[in-house]
Amino acid sequence: MVTVLSSASISDWRTREVSDAHWIVLSVVGVAAFTAYSILENGFKWEYVALTAGSCLIVIDLFANTNRFLIIYPAMAVLFAVPIYLLYIQGDPFTAAWTAIPASYTIFLLMYIFGAIPGGADIKCLMSLAFLFPVYPTMFALPLIGMIGNPLAEIFTFAVSALFLGAILTMMVALPWIANNLIRGEQGRELILGRTMELAEARTSHVWPMHDLEDGRLVRVHYIDDPALIYDRLEAAGHERIWVTPMVPFVVPLSMAAVILAVIGNPLFLFI
Repeated sequence: MVTVLSSASISDWRTREVSDAHWIVLSVVGVAAFTAYSILENGFKWEYVALTAGSCLIVIDLFANTNRFLIIYPAMAVLFAVPIYLLYIQGDPFTAAWTAIPASYTIFLLMYIFGAIPGGADIKCLMSLAFLFPVYPTMFALPLIGMIGNPLAEIFTFAVSALFLGAILTMMVALPWIANNLIRGEQGRELILGRTMELAEARTSHVWPMHDLEDGRLVRVHYIDDPALIYDRLEAAGHERIWVTPMVPFVVPLSMAAVILAVIGNPLFLFI
């Protein structure tokens, strides 16, 4: 895990792009490993086969460019809902862990659709972690913060916790530019999320424009398809210095969060 996440983090830091090969490897290994673990612990069950098939459909939907064929979602619903219900009435100890996979996918997909998770690589990273660790890993005396038997672990799963912890780490990184904005006397809510920059410099930097033109006035940007078009409109309107927000290489804090969760445990549990 550490090797793959390190490679992905370096790529995201340098180019703001990450090859899908990283997430495919983690996802396939995760699905195969947890299926094998479930069978070894509780014996062969057809429910595990169906859940594995449902997990494979998620992998296909993430990486095979299915164009969101509607048939794939009813198939997922059946392959997850029916066996999870059967495992639940059987009292299977891995019911919650298998439930975490489709639940995580639903949460992350909705967050991506509504812009809360900005990058495709980010949702793929999070889902690969959901496949790899549907339950918190335990090895020797690690993690230092105990997870076994903690009911919060069923809500704040490994992948969900990685998202929260990664967001906290990102906000900590943002503190220096917030302080710099205050020192420079910048005003407005933009100073929390970005900084001002010469438009010409912004074109070649790893940043997103925070404003666009609509009916001749500046408006906040909520979705960016091609930032170059926004820069062209702003430049044509005479804007030379604009507010921008960094293209945060979110895979980096997500990878750091995954290592923290595996070694130290979930620090959120100390405050909840």
